[in-house]
This record gives sequence, C-alpha cells and structure tokens, in this order.
Amino acid sequence: MLSMRFIWIAGIVSACVACGGNGKDDDGGDDGGSASLGLCANDADQAAFDALAADGGVSGPEAVSGAATDCGLQSCGGALGTLVVIDNPANREALSTCVASCLVEDADLTSGCAGCYGDVTACSAGGCPACISDSASPECRDCVDTECLPAFGNCI
Repeated sequence: MLSMRFIWIAGIVSACVACGGNGKDDDGGDDGGSASLGLCANDADQAAFDALAADGGVSGPEAVSGAATDCGLQSCGGALGTLVVIDNPANREALSTCVASCLVEDADLTSGCAGCYGDVTACSAGGCPACISDSASPECRDCVDTECLPAFGNCI
C-alpha cells in the first residue's frame, strides 16, 4: 500500500508543477500563502531541473517528482521502515526530511526546493487518511488538493 501511495503522490506532485503560486491574489494582494515563496525559482534549481529533463526526457519538475517517489520508496522506506505518519507530526517530519535530503543528494536540488517536495510527500502520505485505503479515491484527491497542494504551489 505504501508504494502505491508514493507513486500516486508523485503523480499529484507532477500534476501540480504548473500550480506554483506567486503568493498574490488576483488583485495583487497577499493571498495568505506560505511566507517562503519561490524556493525552486533560482539558477541552481533551474539547472538541476534542466539536467534532469535532459537525462529523462521529461520536464525537470516531473523528473523531480519521479525522484521523490524513488526517495520515498527506496531510501526513506528502507531508512524509516514502516512509518505511521497519520496524526504523527514527528514521523511526518522525518519522512519530509528524508525525502528532501535524498533529493538534495540524488537530484542536486537546493535544500529549500527539495524541502517543498519533501513536505508535499509527507503531507500527502500523512495528512490524508482517505488515501490509505484508496489513493485514487475522490476523497483522497480532495484532501491532497485542499491540504497539501496550496502550500506546495506557494513553496516552489
């Protein structure tokens, strides 16, 4: 079940690559989004995205989503074992940190940008109980859309 959830999470992250918010509402005012905006909008991360895109034939952010899945399944799954992340902030933070560290190492992302991907992975895995039984369910997708993607969009 865990592997299916991580694979779906990567799909959600890939689908949200274009949802990067700018922290402004339609009238130019603050939309109440994350204070840390645009953590992937720098030369180093853009170079990492470009390199990943050249290697994988997909967009860089899409390749990072795949790398986040690999990190969650291989590196973090092995390092953290079976981890109960729902309603356990410490374990969610451990998963987020592990995925982010893996992305810094494997995808050459900055720690700030990798943290965005780690956070959305941990949020999706731990903040949406409906995803445990069926990661493709409307309830799961609604939860991820509501609980995880706004912060991710503001972060990247």
